[in-house]
Amino acid sequence: MISKPGLSNNGAIVDFAVIGSGIAGASVAFELSASGASVIVLEAEDHPGYHTTGRSAAFYMAAYGNDVVRAITLASKSFYQSPPAGFCEYPLLRPCGAMYIAREEQLPQLHALYQRVSRLLDNVEIVDKAFVLSKVPELKSDYVAAGFWEPTSMEIDVAALLEGYIKFAKRQGVEFVFNAQVKSLQFSREHWVIGSSAGQYQAKHIINAAGAWGDVIAGLAGARSVGLVPKRRTVCIVKSPDNIDVRGWPLTLDIDEDFYFKPDGGNILITPGDETPMEPMDAYPEEIDIALGVERFQQAVGIKVNRVLRTWAGLRTFVKDKSPVVGFDSKVPQFFWLVGQGGYGIQMAPALSKIAASLAINRGIPQFDTAMRVTADSISPARI
Repeated sequence: MISKPGLSNNGAIVDFAVIGSGIAGASVAFELSASGASVIVLEAEDHPGYHTTGRSAAFYMAAYGNDVVRAITLASKSFYQSPPAGFCEYPLLRPCGAMYIAREEQLPQLHALYQRVSRLLDNVEIVDKAFVLSKVPELKSDYVAAGFWEPTSMEIDVAALLEGYIKFAKRQGVEFVFNAQVKSLQFSREHWVIGSSAGQYQAKHIINAAGAWGDVIAGLAGARSVGLVPKRRTVCIVKSPDNIDVRGWPLTLDIDEDFYFKPDGGNILITPGDETPMEPMDAYPEEIDIALGVERFQQAVGIKVNRVLRTWAGLRTFVKDKSPVVGFDSKVPQFFWLVGQGGYGIQMAPALSKIAASLAINRGIPQFDTAMRVTADSISPARI
């Protein structure tokens, strides 16, 4: 039974307390409140999306991830193309295309990707060296043998997406509390008592959307770890040469994801594709990873990097099979997991939040994703 909206800090018990205000927490709060549930969002930092969401160079790319991720990504496309009226000022997607590149010895991986993805998309193709070089003329001819072209890949306006979810969630009665690090979770008489640095709150259900801290929150609730592994991803922006216009480049990725690069405001964004396991923390870039990204870029592209303009790092959190973990804990009552989105959380957010909200109010997997063959078992914490 869903109650009317109420605030935990005045003694009321809300239906759902969402822990974390990144894209997972904000989007599921929006979806739950749209169903009529009362929701509060507790965020440890002083503003939303401070960690992974706020550091994401996100793309909508259906080829990216495993089959579960691809299905949820495809189910998200309609929201990105037609968000609710007033959700954002400008389109959430900007067309650019994505090109996986392969050297001669990497061609088996390129064809394997095509075989998997072409079952879902009819507009992807294996392209020859000439086509690749027509898209990124600065690639070294002797470096590239062929490419995998996804023309409908698009950049996502992450800031606008997060802002839209929070704005609409607040309109539906959701309360966001910042500087509210959760310190304790105690289940008492069919509801949770949540101790935080901002005070005590009460909720019938916990939604664990704490990202890299998901297992930490689970430990406070007495739930077993699902084996979340936060992995650092390093990014830098480098100055593009004055005589080269990079703005027409697609997102360009090594087929083994050892690096990728893309235009960024007339300059070039580069990452070495690092996945360094770490404890949950405020991640910072390491000089060796920045140097590695620049080196791999220069091996592939005939451009010498003379100036690094900006660097940052974020944590992408995975479980072993790299599918998200969504569903009620099998042992701890009224404790719901929404973690393990890896590097795909932004592109999956619209459909994944609908799935999570539907499961949390016991309505099962929405029809749009059963058509994509996403099952509750394929994302359940019980599979771990």
